[in-house]
Amino acid sequence: MSDGDFSRKYRPYTLDGYVGNTKVKENFKRAMASGHKPQSILLTGNTGCGKTTIARIISTWYMCENPHEDGSPCGECGNCLALKDYITTGNTEMLPDVHEVDASKNSGKSDMMSMIEEASYPAYGGGWKIYIIDECHALATGGSTALLKVVEEPPENVLFIFCTTDPQKMLETLKNRCRLKFEITKPNFPELATLLAKVCKANGKEYDMQGLRIICGRSNFVIRDSLNFLEQVLNSRGNAKGESVSEEFEEVSDSLIFEFYDAYINKDYLKYMGVMYKVKTKYRFDLFLRSLESFTIRGIYILNNVNVEGMSESELKEYADIFSKFDFGDIARILSSLKRMPEGNIEANLMSFIYQKDSVESRDEENCVSGVPQLVPQESESKFRNSNMASLEKAMLSKGRESLKDQMETSGFDGVSSLFTLKKINS
Repeated sequence: MSDGDFSRKYRPYTLDGYVGNTKVKENFKRAMASGHKPQSILLTGNTGCGKTTIARIISTWYMCENPHEDGSPCGECGNCLALKDYITTGNTEMLPDVHEVDASKNSGKSDMMSMIEEASYPAYGGGWKIYIIDECHALATGGSTALLKVVEEPPENVLFIFCTTDPQKMLETLKNRCRLKFEITKPNFPELATLLAKVCKANGKEYDMQGLRIICGRSNFVIRDSLNFLEQVLNSRGNAKGESVSEEFEEVSDSLIFEFYDAYINKDYLKYMGVMYKVKTKYRFDLFLRSLESFTIRGIYILNNVNVEGMSESELKEYADIFSKFDFGDIARILSSLKRMPEGNIEANLMSFIYQKDSVESRDEENCVSGVPQLVPQESESKFRNSNMASLEKAMLSKGRESLKDQMETSGFDGVSSLFTLKKINS
């Protein structure tokens, strides 16, 4: 398959096949079942949420030549077949009564007046005429004003579908005259993962939830992009498992972060630095930090028995096992550290993270009187941090020597100690 085939092949052409927006679909079906078809519909939502696709699918409910009793399209008549191709490709050559208008390019009063005049003529096929006006918030004031009358009293068998990412910029009176208003949202993880899993099964490819989760996150839950990413990884790696997806897109796998926290918890400095070196050679430290933040937040939710979508039982157990080893103080310190790590050299900040564990725990004990934490005065903060950094550097060297004792004969410590360069904070 060539690039992009998945996004065309698996693009939905029925409401039931459309992923997500269940309430929108149900409300539209109820409106159509009433017997009176609304002639103006407003679809709002962020870029990539599927407004244009659902607008095209809605068109099938108006254009079908042999609809079912509930008003749903038959999917077999000439119009339905032409509309199926149109939904997939955007090609309207076989549909002279369907028009897509880009308001960002045709926004003026004259453009809208020409469209209104054309809409007043009967449909070529004797049925409905459809006008999908995309980015309608870009309409000039004159263009929006020109539409007010025709939307209020549309010609018989004419449907206007307005799509916009910014409804606040629409003329309020035009917005209010739309008979149906729907907010379209991107699918959530279970909905999108179900689609991706179905595609994997249809192509006889293996997958796991971690791999699908990475694809969903990378695509920002845009269906078209997620299908393209899935196609890429299946063509390149042969499966959509977590390790394969991580390698294909150079995304940090959960397994590496499990290694990171396991080393941190057990104060295994050698293993910890091994993880750092993997990050240094295979990824970027800012990407690792972003994944570490997401992983940590997910783990804290799981630790507190929050139902996290898209997690298998084995994954939930792994997260619960590792995060149950942290107490409240540990979690507070980790979150605080993650917040500060983007400041300055991320690599150095991540390296010092494990060495700070002992230092911070000792300081917490020293700064506690009768179990009550003592605050450091603000004016002493810079001196305190400089003193702590000096102690930290000493601790780093000491712990480094202890961890690398067995490696000294082959590698020596001088080369390793050069990694731990810290800058003093001036008061």
